[in-house]
Amino acid sequence: MNATRTRASRLARLTALILATMTSLPLLLHAAPQPALAQGTSSDLDLERSGSISVSVQTADEVAAAGAQLELFEVAGPVVRDAALVFEALPTFAGSGADLSSPGSDTLPADLAAWADAQAVPALAQTVTDGQGEAVFSQLACGLYLVRQAGGAEGFTSIDPFVVCLPMTSADGTSWVYDVTASPKVAEQPVVPQEPEDPQGPGDTKLPQPGLDLTLVLALVVGGVLVFDLGWALMHAQRGRRAEQPGLANDDVR
Repeated sequence: MNATRTRASRLARLTALILATMTSLPLLLHAAPQPALAQGTSSDLDLERSGSISVSVQTADEVAAAGAQLELFEVAGPVVRDAALVFEALPTFAGSGADLSSPGSDTLPADLAAWADAQAVPALAQTVTDGQGEAVFSQLACGLYLVRQAGGAEGFTSIDPFVVCLPMTSADGTSWVYDVTASPKVAEQPVVPQEPEDPQGPGDTKLPQPGLDLTLVLALVVGGVLVFDLGWALMHAQRGRRAEQPGLANDDVR
C-alpha cells in the first residue's frame, strides 16, 4: 500500500517536471543569441567613433617587406539591424553584387578588387610600408574596408587583397575593437635584372650616322667652287700665252 503511494507520488512529480520544461522551452529558445555578422551588444557600440587599420607586411620568417604600396577602399557603411552589426554597400560598390553578409568569405576580397579595377573606383587612402614593413590607415569611420597592394616591395610577392570590419569584436567577443591590426604574409622572390633596351629595332643593322656640321659643308662647297674657278682661269691664261707664240703653236699642231 505504502509502496503504491510512493510510486504514484514520484510519477506525479515527474509529470509536473516535464510539463514545466515544455512550458519554458519556447522562452529559452527565444532568449538564445541569434547569428550575427559581429558578436557583442549593440548597447556599447559607438558608430560615431573613428578607428584605424594597421598593416604589417612580413614573410613567415618575419622579414619585413618595405616599400609596399597599399590602397584602402571604403566598401560599406555600418548598420545596426536586429541588435546586430551589419554592413550595407556604398554607391561605389553597390553594383558589384558582392555578398557582404559574409566578410570572411575567401572570394569576397578578390571580387571587390576586381570591381574596383573595372569601375576605376578611386582609393580612399594610399600609403607605403616603412622599413619594418608596417603602415597605418588612421582616422577611419566605422565600415567595411578593402585593402590591397598596388605595387612596390621589390624582392617580395604581393599580398592578397583582404577586407577589414571596423569595428570588430575582441578575441573573447565581449568588446568592440576600433583599432584593428592585419598581418598579411608575403614570400621573398629573387629580383630579375632587366636587360637594357636596344635603341635599334631587331632588324635594323645600320650604324648610327654622325651629324654633319653645316658650316663645314658650306666651307667645302665654297672652297671647291673657288678652286674650280682658279683652275679654269689659269688654263685660259696659259692658252692665251701659247697663242701669242707662233712657234709654240706650230709645235702644238705637230
